[in-house]
Amino acid sequence: MPSSRALLDRYCVTCHNEKLATAGLMLDKMDLDKVGENPAVWEKVVHKLRTRAMPPAGRPRPDVRHDRIQAGLRFGA
Repeated sequence: MPSSRALLDRYCVTCHNEKLATAGLMLDKMDLDKVGENPAVWEKVVHKLRTRAMPPAGRPRPDVRHDRIQAGLRFGA
């Protein structure tokens, strides 16, 4: 199973990166080993995944992998 970083890179970083900074979010620069340093950002990411607001309709979306990303962000995996 892919890591949380690989899943974020595939489904989120295409828009939320340093170059595009969509919605002011640059996930390519965020350290998944230090989730606790930016709790507000990661809480928002988990909320968007949980409500299936992201990735937006028409973009590739993971299925059950959302759970893997959320779990990794909550527990630093």
